[in-house]
Amino acid sequence: MSGGPEEAEADAGADVDLKNFHYWAWHHTGADVQVFDASEEACKPFGFFHGQRVKHTKAAYKDTFSTVIGVKDGQLWYDPDGQDVGAVCTPAFNLKSKEDFEDAFGWEVYGTVYVEPAHPEAASPRGAKDGAFPPPSSPLANAQN
Repeated sequence: MSGGPEEAEADAGADVDLKNFHYWAWHHTGADVQVFDASEEACKPFGFFHGQRVKHTKAAYKDTFSTVIGVKDGQLWYDPDGQDVGAVCTPAFNLKSKEDFEDAFGWEVYGTVYVEPAHPEAASPRGAKDGAFPPPSSPLANAQN
């Protein structure tokens, strides 16, 4: 699989605006639908693109996968598999390039997938029960992003 940005943008379809891509995001006060710039232009400085599946080969999430979502507030956001926390970023690491992500997490691209946008007025994210988000069992439930 090539996993290039053109493939992700083509898969997104004509009705998805990647410059205003709605997706769940987790932050220290909870989660809600946020707007990301998931365009090739916004993601290019980071070297990873919307819809890319990346494998973490280092650090705490070694041998797990994430999906790249897009850029918000100068950070590249990604959705870690199995966490049900929505998109997260790592501002404390100050990751600004492909080399930074490779050094910190050992990211390797494993292809590209279609990412379903969130409806801007959705009531709760996938995986959340009774409005609790992130789920109390999540390792990110007590983190500060």
